[in-house]
Amino acid sequence: MPDLFAIIGTFLELSKEHPLDLTVWYHPSAKWSDLSSILKRKRHLVHTLNILWPNTLYKAPKETNMWHSQRYYTAVSTILSTCGPLRDLRKLTFDYNVAFNRQQFTALHLPACTRILSNIHLSPEDLSTDNMTVWPLTAISTNAPIGHVVSTLGSFPHLSYLEFEETSDSEHDISHFPSLPKQPRHLRKISFNRSYSRGIESLLRLLAPQIAHLHLWMSSQFADLISTLRELSNLRELRLEFSLGTPESGSILESGVKINSLQVLEIRTPYSATDVASNRPSIHIATFLWALGNLYPRIHSVSITGFRSILILAREFFWSLSTVDSLSLKSFSRGSHPTTITLPTLSEFNLDNPPALKSFDMPNLHCLQIQNVKFSNNIRNIGYRGLYRIFIQAEEPSGLLFLRPEEYPELSEVHLELDGIHYIWRVTSLPHLVLITITSRTFLNPQGNLQTILGA
Repeated sequence: MPDLFAIIGTFLELSKEHPLDLTVWYHPSAKWSDLSSILKRKRHLVHTLNILWPNTLYKAPKETNMWHSQRYYTAVSTILSTCGPLRDLRKLTFDYNVAFNRQQFTALHLPACTRILSNIHLSPEDLSTDNMTVWPLTAISTNAPIGHVVSTLGSFPHLSYLEFEETSDSEHDISHFPSLPKQPRHLRKISFNRSYSRGIESLLRLLAPQIAHLHLWMSSQFADLISTLRELSNLRELRLEFSLGTPESGSILESGVKINSLQVLEIRTPYSATDVASNRPSIHIATFLWALGNLYPRIHSVSITGFRSILILAREFFWSLSTVDSLSLKSFSRGSHPTTITLPTLSEFNLDNPPALKSFDMPNLHCLQIQNVKFSNNIRNIGYRGLYRIFIQAEEPSGLLFLRPEEYPELSEVHLELDGIHYIWRVTSLPHLVLITITSRTFLNPQGNLQTILGA
């Protein structure tokens, strides 16, 4: 077995005076004392410290977990205590969300130049204004009330991402906030995993010029949201998640405001809260989508999931997409009397309803991702001879996949994801084909789980 410590020492010497990135897969039995003796001579060159979860077979959960957080904290504390202070440490990262408290940060004695780039959860108690600690954080998540967070933003001069987690506290009565104690000039991305409220609206208006990425949970305050979005003049990415309730009164008035900065729009709703049950939410959703299309005339990427009647609700919205080049539609229905939707600039399309392809006219389509393919008929005579790349996810346990060369003359990549073990792909003469990938959700059997028949 090679002497890993000797190898590490050799490469450290070869690195001379170049800045070092130190990545540690922490484990309690690791010989930190041996490692520290090697690193001590070069510790002034460590600019980045990455702490990763040690077991590749079991990953720590993405959500914040106190037990895992303690393990990560112990790793950092052990490294700093055995290797000595890393006085030029610029970046500290973790591969999962962690929760540290004020006392733990103080005990680490991090140098002033250090920035923690991973998302750190802070409790309402850690955000207390009694002791205005300057935190070296760039991303935080918290379940504290919005007003409480606003009063402490001056303690986060490097903050670029702020996430509000779900809370039971009602904030609907908050109508305004005082001026920020100190403008968080790096803050660009905000996520709200709680229902839209007056408190959220007030904070968005307070930070309007600098917000570039926004994630919101919505129920029915469509008019209020559109009014607020018109003030976010530099927004580049908007993600909306809906749980449809009874629409509130108030109409969306037409405005001459146009925001050309928005590039990405994503709209999702839980499948159980679609527009099937009632016509009233459908009418309001259609109006809301029309207002979004009117407000953002230069969207490049659109993703909509969970609205069954989206082809009917969003007709005017789709017609307004004059610059879109990527579209994803999931969990929707084609409808009995669909209208053809023309998208002249679209180059990438992702959908999970193969028959709905006939509802679109996309003359510049080059990449097609299609799920729930049950028969070769789903991908036959679709009329897109300019396709360069196709992704097919076949859902049935068996079937025949057949790509006619006359229908796909420019195809250079074929990607297949199979759900069963009895697929037959009839390989045909595709003159420009250079890449084939085949994946399956089932384990391979001794004969293989894909039968291939050569020939035209």
